[in-house]
Amino acid sequence: MQQPLSGPTSLKFVPCIHHHIAKRQASSVTVEKTYEVFENQTTGTVILNIQTDSLPLGQVELYSIVSATVDIFQVDTRGNVYLKGLQKLDYEDPSHRNITIVFSITSTNPSDSSKRLTVHLHVKDINDEKPVIINKPRPFLATVSTNPGVGEFVYELVAFDPDTNSNIQYNLESAGEGKFTIENDVTDGMAVGRIVTTVSGNGQFERGTEFELVVSAQDLGATGVQKSNFEIVKVLVGYRPPQFYENPYTAYIPENNQAGFKLLNGEGGTLRVEAKPFQSKSPGGLTQNTGSIDFHILDATNQSSSIFSINSEGEVEALQSLDYESSPHSYFLNIIGKEKTTGFTSSTKLNVFLEDLNDNKPVFELSTYTNVTSEGTAVNSTLFSVAASDRDSGANAELSYFVNDDHFFVETTLDARSEKYIGLVKVAKRLDYDFRPDRQYRLNITAVDKGNKPLSGQASIVIYVTNINDEPPKFGVTTEDVYASIREDQKDGSYVTTVQAVDPDGDNVEFYFTTRQTISPDGLFAIEPNSGIITLKRSIPRSTPSYTLNVTAYDDGSCCGGYPRLSSESYIVVEIKDINNNNPSFPYCKDGYYDSTIMENQPLGTSVVNVKAVDPDRGPNGQITYSVVKPADQIQYFDVNPVNGTVITNYAFNRESEDGQRGYSVTIKAEDHGESQQLNTLCNFLVTIGDMNDNPPKFDTDFYTQTVVRSLNVNKRVTGVLAVDEDMGTNAEVEYFLVENPGSYFRMDKDTGGLSLDKSLSDIPMRQDTIRLKVMAKDKGTPSLNSNATITITLTTGDQDPPTWDEDYDRNVYTVDETAQVGHVIARLRATSHVPPPLDGVSFALIDSSGNPSPIAENFRVDASENTVKLKVQSPLDFNIKNSYTLRIRVSNQGLTPLSDEILITVQVRDMNNKQPKFEGLDPTLSNSYRSSVPENELPGQPVITIKAVDPDHDPPSNVVSYSLVPDKYDAYLKFKIDSHTGLITTNYTFDREAQKVYYIKVMAKDGKPSDLPFHDPPGTPNSATAQVFVTIADKNDNTPYFEKTLYEQDVDEQGPDTSKAIVSVKALDIDDADTLTYTITSGNMNNIFNIKKKTGDVYVARDLDFETPPNLYILNVTVNDGYHTNSTVVRLTVNDVNDNAPEFTQKEYVITDVVEEHQPPPGGQFLVQVSATDKDTARRSNFRYSLSYDDKDRTDPTFTIESETGKIFLRKALDRDRPGNAEYQFNIMVVDEPGTARPLTGYAYVRVKPKDINDNRPQFAKTLHGYIFENTGVGKNVMTIRATDADLGENGTVHYSLGNNRPADARTGASLFIIDSDTGLIKSNTATLDREKLDHYYLPVIATDKGVNPLSSSATLTITVLDVNDERPKFLKKIYKATLPESQESGPIITVSATDDDIGKNAKLTYSLESDLNYFSIVTLPSNAGVINVFKPVDYEDVRQRRFNLTVKARDNNPLHQDEAYVEIEVTDANDEAPRFTEPVKTVNFDENVAEKTLLYTFTARDNDSPPNNEFSYSIGDHSDRFYVEQIGDRALVRITRGLDNQTLDRETSEQYNVEILAIDKGFPPQTGTATLRIRVNDLNDNYPTFWENYRPKVMEDEPAGREVLTFRAIDPDTLPYGRPFYFRLPPCDLNPTCKDGVEKFSLIFNQRGADGNGTGTIIAKDRFFREEKKFYYLPIIMSDMGNVGPLTMSGTSTLTIEIDDKNNNQHTDGFKEIFVYNYKGLFGDIEIGRANAQDPDDYDFKDKYYIWKGPESMTKFFSVKKINGSIVMKKGVPGGTFQFYVEVHDFRVFTKRNATATVRVTVQEISEEAVFNSGSIRLTGTSAEKFVERSENDKDSLSNYDKFRKLLAEKLRQPIQNIDIFSVMNNGIYTDIRYAAHGSPYYPASKLDGVVSMYQTEFEEVSGGKVAMVNIDECLKEICDSGGCSNVLKVDNKNPNVVNTKTQSFVGVATRIVAECRCEAKDFTMEMTCHPKYCYNGGTCMKDDFGDIQ
Repeated sequence: MQQPLSGPTSLKFVPCIHHHIAKRQASSVTVEKTYEVFENQTTGTVILNIQTDSLPLGQVELYSIVSATVDIFQVDTRGNVYLKGLQKLDYEDPSHRNITIVFSITSTNPSDSSKRLTVHLHVKDINDEKPVIINKPRPFLATVSTNPGVGEFVYELVAFDPDTNSNIQYNLESAGEGKFTIENDVTDGMAVGRIVTTVSGNGQFERGTEFELVVSAQDLGATGVQKSNFEIVKVLVGYRPPQFYENPYTAYIPENNQAGFKLLNGEGGTLRVEAKPFQSKSPGGLTQNTGSIDFHILDATNQSSSIFSINSEGEVEALQSLDYESSPHSYFLNIIGKEKTTGFTSSTKLNVFLEDLNDNKPVFELSTYTNVTSEGTAVNSTLFSVAASDRDSGANAELSYFVNDDHFFVETTLDARSEKYIGLVKVAKRLDYDFRPDRQYRLNITAVDKGNKPLSGQASIVIYVTNINDEPPKFGVTTEDVYASIREDQKDGSYVTTVQAVDPDGDNVEFYFTTRQTISPDGLFAIEPNSGIITLKRSIPRSTPSYTLNVTAYDDGSCCGGYPRLSSESYIVVEIKDINNNNPSFPYCKDGYYDSTIMENQPLGTSVVNVKAVDPDRGPNGQITYSVVKPADQIQYFDVNPVNGTVITNYAFNRESEDGQRGYSVTIKAEDHGESQQLNTLCNFLVTIGDMNDNPPKFDTDFYTQTVVRSLNVNKRVTGVLAVDEDMGTNAEVEYFLVENPGSYFRMDKDTGGLSLDKSLSDIPMRQDTIRLKVMAKDKGTPSLNSNATITITLTTGDQDPPTWDEDYDRNVYTVDETAQVGHVIARLRATSHVPPPLDGVSFALIDSSGNPSPIAENFRVDASENTVKLKVQSPLDFNIKNSYTLRIRVSNQGLTPLSDEILITVQVRDMNNKQPKFEGLDPTLSNSYRSSVPENELPGQPVITIKAVDPDHDPPSNVVSYSLVPDKYDAYLKFKIDSHTGLITTNYTFDREAQKVYYIKVMAKDGKPSDLPFHDPPGTPNSATAQVFVTIADKNDNTPYFEKTLYEQDVDEQGPDTSKAIVSVKALDIDDADTLTYTITSGNMNNIFNIKKKTGDVYVARDLDFETPPNLYILNVTVNDGYHTNSTVVRLTVNDVNDNAPEFTQKEYVITDVVEEHQPPPGGQFLVQVSATDKDTARRSNFRYSLSYDDKDRTDPTFTIESETGKIFLRKALDRDRPGNAEYQFNIMVVDEPGTARPLTGYAYVRVKPKDINDNRPQFAKTLHGYIFENTGVGKNVMTIRATDADLGENGTVHYSLGNNRPADARTGASLFIIDSDTGLIKSNTATLDREKLDHYYLPVIATDKGVNPLSSSATLTITVLDVNDERPKFLKKIYKATLPESQESGPIITVSATDDDIGKNAKLTYSLESDLNYFSIVTLPSNAGVINVFKPVDYEDVRQRRFNLTVKARDNNPLHQDEAYVEIEVTDANDEAPRFTEPVKTVNFDENVAEKTLLYTFTARDNDSPPNNEFSYSIGDHSDRFYVEQIGDRALVRITRGLDNQTLDRETSEQYNVEILAIDKGFPPQTGTATLRIRVNDLNDNYPTFWENYRPKVMEDEPAGREVLTFRAIDPDTLPYGRPFYFRLPPCDLNPTCKDGVEKFSLIFNQRGADGNGTGTIIAKDRFFREEKKFYYLPIIMSDMGNVGPLTMSGTSTLTIEIDDKNNNQHTDGFKEIFVYNYKGLFGDIEIGRANAQDPDDYDFKDKYYIWKGPESMTKFFSVKKINGSIVMKKGVPGGTFQFYVEVHDFRVFTKRNATATVRVTVQEISEEAVFNSGSIRLTGTSAEKFVERSENDKDSLSNYDKFRKLLAEKLRQPIQNIDIFSVMNNGIYTDIRYAAHGSPYYPASKLDGVVSMYQTEFEEVSGGKVAMVNIDECLKEICDSGGCSNVLKVDNKNPNVVNTKTQSFVGVATRIVAECRCEAKDFTMEMTCHPKYCYNGGTCMKDDFGDIQ
């Protein structure tokens, strides 16, 4: 039903900012409204209306939705808001509950405001949702017993209804035969429906019957019937197996998990398998899920899973680590759930999916990839591809490639054929050859996978780059390269700059202005193409600050064949540098233009005036900075903005000060920023301080007194007052008023301050003798200021008259010169006493500002003589300090009542010319000097500086200053002029800085009249002062640089280029200061042989300098440029001829043919020829010397000789033209120049002597008679040319050839195999059947005959070798090779194979390759033409397929068709590389606890894939175990059990599961170990009886009546259901109950079966009245039974309850004693409680009623203190060893308050060392406590405690004095008491000895201990707490907090210790820090560390 709408519950208007809109002004308003509406509004229903109320007629609104939090609304033209189609409001959707909609409402009336309406819609719930039953698991199953009671719980229904007002009721719709009903209830705020039985009795429920109950949940809060869907609950009579909550379960596990990892559900949480048991119900009827079902996991073969297990909580764990790459990716398992109480089972599926982790990184196929490419390779070009592989899967194996060089990128693609991700390496941007020195790119390529945590692999890439002409010339880009500057006055032809560009390709470069011009477009600049020098072509126009020149550099492509040719462009900015030749000037700094006035008291920073200076220079030369100039000792009153010249105050001014009255002279300096010299000027002006009315009038005294005769006539003047105002003008005009005038007797003249009598004084009583008036002086300022003074009128009678002045001196003005001397008389005044003699005398005084009379006031004094007083100057006067004084002079007469009269006079100080002029604006860094500058070379009249001096005198002409220059001895003053009135100094001369840089001139300032100063010299002259002006002549570049020499001459040896070696240095000077000089060779440098360093002028050889290459004289013109001027010099370089040319013979060869062989020369020799030589070193004297070199066997008998000076050659012996002589005799001749010098050079020539022939020689064949021919060559093929020589000439030496007999012939035809050409000796083949492999040599006879008249001949035999042609195939030496390979060989050679080839040489060079098994083997061809086979990847013998390999090997020569095959049989031998593997690595078994010893737990089998003996192994238990062992039978391991140290086999209460590691260790070397894990699940047996739920220690207050409840207790049983709860409790018979006597029980027990949720509770009742003093403790035995004490399996046991009788303070205390023993561990303990003071009292706990007060001795308080409240004794830190006794007074403030007791405390402190603690033994006791162990009898101080007895017995057994025994730790540890003891002879005994003694005499020690021995040598590792590895007991010691055992009479303070079990093996664990400790050294050794921290 549609609910009515609610109107707005609130309306809120929010104003909006008005926005101005063109053509009209409109505003917008924001309105907010809130509505409530019920859900389920349907489409078309109007939700609300947003139309404006009372909309004017004819006006229309437009509506739109701006935004909505839920998009389900629309608005129509009438403002109705309704739901869109098919939409509805639903409260159950949280987004619908609070909706905000923003509407825009605009009007058609332009003047109306637009509106933004925000509607907040609150949707209210209606009951429209039906309930849903949400029970799990489904289907709904339940059970009922065969004989239930009425109301027995069967099933609980739970439903959910999202409506807020739902009221759920559960209905039983049908079925059930009336035997069931539903009880509705509320549990934890939720309505539940419990199905219960309605009938009982046998036969009502027959076992096996199943009732199907139809149920529903109904919402009673809804209108109409609103029910859930009907559900069926199936109720089975009897037992039902468990029901799993899901089928199947789905779980996930990541790879590389550790054993024990818990499987995850789909949400990432731990998977928990749950099953509902139907028989395990709580007393309330609900089924108990936790712990009532055992789960088991079966694999696909229905065997227990060896990979997964499930615990009792339903959590599935992995038993081993899984690897995705080698394990199955999914497991389909069955889970069996078994109900413990019935053994019923059910099953469900478990699907486990193994998830891949990214645990393998990509691996490249190659470690390095190489490639060659051109630097011109196009971008995006593919160079090559790479590939990497990743063993992971899915995204973890998807790869992307990246490189770390941005010149390249990699495109990743999936190769369809290989299904690999490959990377195409591509060019990303232009490559470069030229700028990479190594001409290559080296980069890394990375392959990254797409795992959650990506992994990567890396390889290297080397890319070699080849060159192309791709680089244009490169211009420099630095400021020096791009910017140049020249002066504005530079002349034509001046050097500007040099353009430089480098071509990275190495090409030659030429420079031009753009468009290949050598002249710039504006004609101003020229460029030289080869050098790039830019010069000025013509003068620079003025006012142009810079020029930009576009320059192009062209290369010639010479690097790479001349093509292409490239160019690049740049620019040169030529700055035209300004000349700083103008001083700044202040155009308006004259006629007081800048004189200013500021008011006094203005804040610092007040603007005064803005000054402006100008400078016509440009740039820094015209940039002005302002500063204030002041003397160093003067305060800086003003500051100036350095940029804009704004002058501000830097001081708070007071006009009334001396300086404030005079004004302040300000000097501002304007200075330019010239680079070499800054020019400046000064501007001086006056700042006057304006007056503010900041001073009130000030009376000359605050207290005026006057005596008046009572009879004084009215209107008679009485006295006068005077007030002076330091301000000026109207601010200083004063008026006077009487503000207090008692009786109005007086009146005041407001202008003069005169006081007159205004009415008669006669009516004033005589008793009144004074009248006090108050007068106010008020100025006329705004606002006006005032001050007050008091006039006291003393009234006197008329019998004595006051004195009077003889004249009316009052208000007189007197003048005195300020130069008047001290004592000068200013005025003489007389007065009359009017008192008769002899009292007719008078006295005079000046009245000071305090009203006190004094002879001296300010600068004046009075001297009186009788009735005359002289006013004199007391101290020097200064007009400038004060120029007017008002003085009050009092005259008093004598008599009984002396009377007085006062007058006021004014002393004016006349200004005199007594001050010297004072210069202002002096440079603070100089002494009485100005600093200025003026540029050189300027015409006279240039302003230099304006100086100013001020004369402090007040009046002109004393303060009028004139200026003049003072002559000096150097007549410097004549070069300047000064304006006598303004102080402007100008030049009278044109200066040259290079002639003189600075001038000092002296300036005089004098005032306008003769000086009034005394002793002024010369008399009659004005006052004057002088100052110095320091004038700097600013430099201009007005001087041409000049060279030190006009001609530089230098001899230069011819030499090669060397830039580092100056052959001559030219140096130019420039008397201008700031010029930078640049040197250039401008002419004479033919072939650019020389170059010059621009900055230094060093000339060096730039190319080869050769004297022999003209010219030998270079006249270089070197130009220097200073930026404006140029100059040049001549460098004359004469090239010295260095002896660098060897002499040359006129002929290279001399041939002599007129010598007949065998002819004997005449004596002295036969003249052959005269040789001569020349030398290119023409400038040197050669002095040739000749010699020859001929190899004479006998040097004393030469064949040829030469004359050394003439060069004549002679033959000394006969020559033989024929051999063994020579047809030609040749020898070298040598000529040496400059013999005897350091570097003589030698020339060579040849001389050939050819003797004439005679025929006396036979032809001689060449020694090498060897020819070659390829086999299979055709007929006519040249074999060789045979040569025979005949030493004779002509016909005698002409030879022809023929073949001899027996030459080789064809066997078939008989034809000769070879033929010979008779003239040439050319031998050719005459057959085509030569076969090298049959015959590779032939012997051919030949004959050579000469053609002499008598022919001579000779014969020889030729050897013709048949050369190989590759016509043979390789052949292996063996077809089958055999080799053995141990599987442990991971790399290296296996076998060498060899093949032969009948060919030879390169035709027989073989290459080997493998044709199979390349994944395991590789082959390498050796230089010996053999092939070696290597291991590429290790093989695995255990893989049967890898035990033998048959490799195919091919051998190839250089003909691809020539190859042969062989086979290599490789036999793989076993290595011990396989660990034994168990057939079941993990096995889970179930056994009952307390299983018998030697029970076989499981039989494991393992196998080792290695061969004998590597596969032989033995079994053992891996971990430390005291209960498991293994028997080996063959390859089987039988795991059995024995009793452990706890005397148990399997104990479920100790551990529900045992993990046993089984080792199989083989006999190989090194041995390999395999492991298996046996997981033993222990089934529970009822082997434990119930015990107390907790350690109850109830108390019963003494002296209370019987019948009180002591305790309600509950029990616990470590056994599981059904062997545990419910429990049954009872008391034993009286004879077995120590609290029962003669049938009378002290306590009773009430058993409540329903207590503790049906588990049973017992309540103890006290049945007697108790007294603590009679008995403190009662021990009540309680028999406890489990399983409800029903059935044969129930187990019962007795637990003892200790009941303490609580104490009342009902006994008087007496003096007591307390013995405290403290073991102070290493002396560290301090500020610790060590016990409580004891007053003897049968009551135990009344210490709360007592105060404890220290009694003495006082000396002990430095060691101990006592707490007042509880008597705790505190031992302070640092207590030494020893025994201390002190006393504590104990006061009972509650009961026995009348008597105090004294507690005697004796404390024994003994230090215990670390050595003792760590060598201690230990014992664990039961049945006692620490308190019982140390307590002594309260009544017998000398009795022994168990502590004392134990110590004494230990001393006896060790045969040591008792003082050597320390029991230093006694600690309660739950039900145990742990004790540690140490003993020493020297040194301390080890723990093993101590524990051995105690064990040996255990019975005796047990007797003295007061308890039972549970353990000697406390061992916390007895329980198997460690799944793997060893367990070690570690002693932990608390260094700070001791263990205190406090009893009434005893207190024992020991060391707090505990044993901690740590899972590590001490024999193998080296993780602990190696530190010194007491056990480290033996036999008393001392542990020490060396300097490196290592233990020595």
